[in-house]
Amino acid sequence: MIDRPFKICVIEDNEWYNKLIVYHLSLNPDYEVEGYLTGTEFLANIDKQPDVVTLDYLLPGMNGMELLRKIKKFNKEIEVVIISEQHDVETSVELIKNGAYDYIVKAKDIQDRLINTIGHIRKKAGMDAHLTKLSKEVGKKYDFQKGIIGNSESLNKIFSLIEKAIETNISILLTGETGTGKELVAKAVHYNSARKLKPFVAV
Repeated sequence: MIDRPFKICVIEDNEWYNKLIVYHLSLNPDYEVEGYLTGTEFLANIDKQPDVVTLDYLLPGMNGMELLRKIKKFNKEIEVVIISEQHDVETSVELIKNGAYDYIVKAKDIQDRLINTIGHIRKKAGMDAHLTKLSKEVGKKYDFQKGIIGNSESLNKIFSLIEKAIETNISILLTGETGTGKELVAKAVHYNSARKLKPFVAV
């Protein structure tokens, strides 16, 4: 799990409903919850980097779609849960397409649904953080500057080519005799590139 408070921002223009949601979410000691009455008020504080934002779809001055796009433009990693008075399939699908994590209709069980949804988001965030940590550890193991020993002109050219391969998203072909270190170079490229969270498959 994440070893820090999980930050949640609630955007709801109905002050009573806002306090109700904040109260129920705050019952979890691992959550740090703040409430905002307007999207403008929240955007002025968006640099606090919340993990999750719950927002009412029909906010004054700015609807949920507009605010969702602004949040995702600022940081696409922030998960957004839309809360609405009505179940509009077309609108909910459009919101999900634009990056919303979930669309919840206001009902008697909204607190339970919201707590359950945020629980899933937090669990996923914890797994992502764990995978990132593991990938960094694996990346250290395959530090090609330390793992591939040598200082010849030919080897320095290989180091230069590896660094170029790490920065690109193109397919590469490694050739050489058995035992020359092709798989070592392949792992060095994989575990130090943007693809490091994907599995390394040796065929």
